[in-house]
Order: sequence, then structure tokens, then C-alpha cells
Amino acid sequence: MHCLQRAVVRSSFLGRGLAQAPTRRLLQTSPFLREEENANVESTIESQTAEQSETPRTTRRRRKFIQWLNSEGEKYKNPSPGQTNYLRPDQPYPLNPEFKPRAPVADTVKEQIYETYLSDPRKWTPRQLGTKYQLAIKRVEAILRLKAAEKRMEKEGFVLQTDFNRGMERLMGVTSNHEHESLTEIIPNVGKPAFKLIDEEQQFTPEDAARELGRKPFATMQQSLLESQLSKPFELHVQVNDQTTFVKKETTLGNARHKFVFIDQAKGRSNKETMIRDRDGTLRTATRGEKGHTLMSH
Repeated sequence: MHCLQRAVVRSSFLGRGLAQAPTRRLLQTSPFLREEENANVESTIESQTAEQSETPRTTRRRRKFIQWLNSEGEKYKNPSPGQTNYLRPDQPYPLNPEFKPRAPVADTVKEQIYETYLSDPRKWTPRQLGTKYQLAIKRVEAILRLKAAEKRMEKEGFVLQTDFNRGMERLMGVTSNHEHESLTEIIPNVGKPAFKLIDEEQQFTPEDAARELGRKPFATMQQSLLESQLSKPFELHVQVNDQTTFVKKETTLGNARHKFVFIDQAKGRSNKETMIRDRDGTLRTATRGEKGHTLMSH
């Protein structure tokens, strides 16, 4: 009886195996089902890889940074135009509270000053420009010289960092309405304080104070400064050192399409010499503009 039951059970299992065997073989041998399974597997792997790449690793430090960036750090991420982006309103360095620099003059204003001067240099002197734009004479002279050097560098092939300049102006609160300055600024060499006992009714003028300190009166210093400025008219002269030294000429080493640049890379030499091989084979030293263009391109 027991043997008969075992035989029935075995036959039932065999029957199931025989019934399922053709289906398994069909799945294994069907090329359409195999391609569909491979496509499903590949799509699952790609989706998992994309999720892993898109989801960054969120650490505790990163969570704190994102929280700070969405609260207190929002003003550093998106600064307001016309305002400084310092840690404090007018203090770029927290450990130096005495240093409170004024905002620089906008580049658009500098360009206007330079164009106005070029329109009529005899009429628009640095004093007249300083009076018009409410800037010190020394600052106007510096703006004119720097703008002239900038225009010359552009002609020589230098690439100016205009985007960087605009970004820095935006972060430093630069506007077209700059802070007004006096035309002349006299900063005497101040030493140790001096004390003198005088009677309450005795008169003590600035000339007396200058005499005690061994200096000229402030009004005299202003007058002498004005006379020196009037006696020496401003001349916009930018010193250019574009001299080149001829070395030798070898026509066989020239190239009809390109020039060749040779830079001395020897160790221990701070002034690296730059040589140019022209198209006609002439070997010479590089000019100042060619050196600058080489440094910018490399």
C-alpha cells in the first residue's frame, strides 16, 4: 500500500515536470522573449544607474550648508545690486573694524571721463574733470592714465577681463553715483602730539601752531600745491617699451603662415626671455605686447 502511494506521488511530480518542461524550453528557445527580457534588464540597470548619479550623497555637513544657504547665506548667493556683499554692511574684514573702504568708481564713469578728456584736452583738464565729476585731481589723472594704458593693451591683443570687472563691481556696491571728493587732498606727515601751555586770553592762530610744530601753515601748503599743478600741465603720456632687438635672419627657417614663439624655460632665471621667429625667417626679441599676448594665451 505504501509502495503504491509513493509510486503515485512520484508519477504526479513527473507529470508536473513533463507538463512544465515544454514551456521552459519554449521560453529558452524563443528569440523574441529573450530580446524582451534583455531589454527589460538593461532598462532596469540604466534607471538604477541614473538614480544613483542624480542623487548626491547627502552628508550631515552638506545638509547644514544647504540650510545655511537658504537662510543667512541667501544674500551671499544672490547679492542685491548697489550694495556691498561683505560679511557686515560696511566692513569687509570682521577682525579689522577700522577698515571701511569706499566703493570704487564705476567703469562706465571712468569711460566717460576718458572720452570727455579726448574730446578737448585743453578744455577738459584734470581740474575741470574733477570739478564736473566731483573727484580728486589725482584720481582723475590716475583714471586717464589707466584708461590710456587699457586702450593700448587692447590694440596689442590683450583680452580684458570685463566680465570679472562687472562681477566685482556688483559685489562691491558700485553705482554710477559715487561718493564726492575734494579736488585736492593734503595729508601732512603727522608725528607725535605736542603740548604747549598758553594763557586763556592769549591768541593762538594756525600760523602759531605750524611754527610750534616746525611746519608750514595749511593754507600755505594748499596755495603751493595749486601753483605747482598750474605750472605743470597734465600730459597723457603712456610710456611704451615696444623696442625689439634683431638677432639674425634665416629664410629657410621661416614659415609663410605662422610665427613661432620661443620662451626660455631655464631654471633659476626670473626674467624669461621671449624670442619671435617671423614669417620671413627673422629671429628677434619679442615686444611687450607680444609677451603679454603669449602669457594670456598660455
